[in-house]
This record gives sequence, structure tokens and C-alpha cells, in this order.
Amino acid sequence: LDAAAADASSVCLFEARQAVGGRTYSVDVDGLTIDIGAYRFGMSMHLPADLIVNHFKLKTVCYEPSCSPDAEMNATLYRIVAADGHNAGYATPVRAMLREALGRGVRVFYRHELTGIYDGGGDALAEGGASLLHFAGGGVARASAVLLNLPRQAVERLDPASVVFDRGPSRRAKLATTILTNCTPCQAGPVAEAHEDVKVYAIYDHP
Repeated sequence: LDAAAADASSVCLFEARQAVGGRTYSVDVDGLTIDIGAYRFGMSMHLPADLIVNHFKLKTVCYEPSCSPDAEMNATLYRIVAADGHNAGYATPVRAMLREALGRGVRVFYRHELTGIYDGGGDALAEGGASLLHFAGGGVARASAVLLNLPRQAVERLDPASVVFDRGPSRRAKLATTILTNCTPCQAGPVAEAHEDVKVYAIYDHP
């Protein structure tokens, strides 16, 4: 949209949940903003850092009061804060992007979980082609171009007949191979057992 490569009024954003951002999710509890998912970033992480620091020019502070590099990331990490210095929430730039998109005419559809992508005529991944997007509950949308931003698990849940799983020599086959073989990090050997992590927050008056 910034490059005016597409008419904003022709762009539709489909979200599986009733919110945008995926794992970037902040909530307000009695005036305290809590990050449920992602919550910090490093300046070498260009997508979040460029958006937060350069585009929206949001106020940030070191995640660790000492500003010492994180042992695992080997870099100083930062969080987004409000004017009063309190946590503003990692979802702040996501909400700002949404406001910008809506202001330009982008349409957003919530509760639209993608179940399959099918050939709607022509090469669905080439200019002039078309794709049919099917959603849980029976909704269908036709698109001349599709940009997927899905976690690996969501891709694997798609109908096997979807065009992204085309096994032939087409661009679609290469796309599916790229999607399903790119993992960071890739799991070697037996698949680890699934487990659930729980965050616990203690809210108390400042002494």
C-alpha cells in the first residue's frame, strides 16, 4: 500500500480470529498493558524494528534495565512504552498499521479461517489468474492475487487439494515445497512431544 502497488479499496484482509496480529497480542488489565505473545525485539530484527522505530517512531526502552545483551539472542532487546514510561504493548504498531489500512480503504474480515485455496481460472499465482479462497463456515472469496501469512500448522491444515500442494512442475508446486520445508529451526530426528506453556502475572501495587 505504501508503494501504491495496489488500490487499497481492492485489498481484503482475512483473519481467522477476532483480532489482527497473530501471536502479537496485548491486553489491558486495570490500566496495565500485558503482552500475551511477542513482547520484545532487537534492532537487528528489521521487520519489527524498522516498523517500530523508523516508520511509527514509537518510544522504546531496553527490556532489561541494565540494557545488557540477552544471553540467548546475543543482542540488546527493547520494548515499546507509552509517554509515561509504562508498557504500551507490542501490539501497538500492529494496531497502528490496521488504522492506516482501514483509513485507506482496506476491508478486514474477522473470523474467516482459511480451509483451502483452489484454482479459479488461469494460473492462480500469475498476473491475471484467479484463486478461490474457502473459509470455515462456507464462505468463499475470489482473488486475482493472494498473499499468505500463515503459521506452518495452519498451512498443514489446509485441504490437501489446495493449489499450494500442487505436485506438478508449476510455480505452485515449488511454492508448496518452500512453505513446508522452511522451518526455523527445523526439527531433526523424532518429533518432540507437544506441551503447553503458561505465563503467570502478578499484579500488585508499587511499594
